Amino acid sequence: MREDMEAAQIRVASIKVQIATSDELIASTADILAAARRANEQARPQRRHLQRKLEAAEVQLSAAEQQICEEPCSKRAKVDENSSCPLFSSLGSDMLTRCASYLDPTDMVQLGRASTIFGRIQPGSQRSLVNEVSHQILFLGASKDERHALPKFEDESDIKLYLELLCVYVFLQ
Repeated sequence: MREDMEAAQIRVASIKVQIATSDELIASTADILAAARRANEQARPQRRHLQRKLEAAEVQLSAAEQQICEEPCSKRAKVDENSSCPLFSSLGSDMLTRCASYLDPTDMVQLGRASTIFGRIQPGSQRSLVNEVSHQILFLGASKDERHALPKFEDESDIKLYLELLCVYVFLQ
């Protein structure tokens, strides 16, 4: 009986410790919650200010889009195909070639179609920019045996060969 009484006292002491721990947890949780509420209240004016700035920027964007849509096509800038491109002169063809090398063949074709500057052969060059990128990828990234395994037709571009090379890689994997 005495053993039962001691066991019950131990259980009661254990429960009291658990209750005290729970009370401490509740108190610390309440403190954290109060701190979060204070931080939220302090951030509210800044949030409102940023919301107003966002709304103003959206209005400006909408006005700019409307102005562009209303602008007649004849006033839009046209690129003279015989003149050198300011983009080439400011960035240099090496930088543009490096940027375009991250595109896959389909995107290179789209780039060439979207812009005559990238798709046409520029004065003083043998290839267009996108074709030059494909040519460099083929001759720097593929082995001699891989290049000889590709079918080459008279009018086939380097972009098409690059696409064929990627298809061979996918087939072999």
